[in-house]
Amino acid sequence: MSAQSEWTGGRTAPWHQSNWDLRAAGNFVFGGAGTGLVILAAIGHVFGAAYVVPALIGLALVGAGLLCVWAEIGRPLRAMNVYRHAKTSWMTREAMVAPFLFASGLGAAWTGSEALAWGAAALALVYLTCQAQMIKTSRGIPAWRNPRIVPLVMLTGLCEGASLAILVAATTADHAYLKWLEAFLLALVLARGLAWYAYRSGL
Repeated sequence: MSAQSEWTGGRTAPWHQSNWDLRAAGNFVFGGAGTGLVILAAIGHVFGAAYVVPALIGLALVGAGLLCVWAEIGRPLRAMNVYRHAKTSWMTREAMVAPFLFASGLGAAWTGSEALAWGAAALALVYLTCQAQMIKTSRGIPAWRNPRIVPLVMLTGLCEGASLAILVAATTADHAYLKWLEAFLLALVLARGLAWYAYRSGL
């Protein structure tokens, strides 16, 4: 990762970052798609759709994103340091939410509990929010230091999740899922388009 920083008053000033590690990108791509799918799995469950397969795929994607971060760190034992900055770091908050997300999602898949499914969906939304805030607070990329990027990133994750939910439903012939997913995805895509326009207008 190439970056240049200046010291001002004992603190690091914002710098311009010229590239972004693919492993870091993987955390956001997999995390956004996975949390979106966990949320859509809970919504679909209300309409009588199967929960287990989409929820487990969603959790697996979130896990893949976390593995990308673990690989980026270089020294895996340093990963525990992420829990030391809950008051200031969105990455710490993301890491703190993750175990509860996995526990509730796996619990819902194992027991069929609707309460746990909605708990997992709520935690997935919190996790996605943490990721969006992490991007907004990136000092090295000026275009991201815009509050309008938060809804854009979150809607992108939901669009990815809805798209994957359609693929899962089509593969498993879950017609209860397909009845409403296409319209829901269209609404999300339109909302994301508006969020993208608002973000671009604010640059």
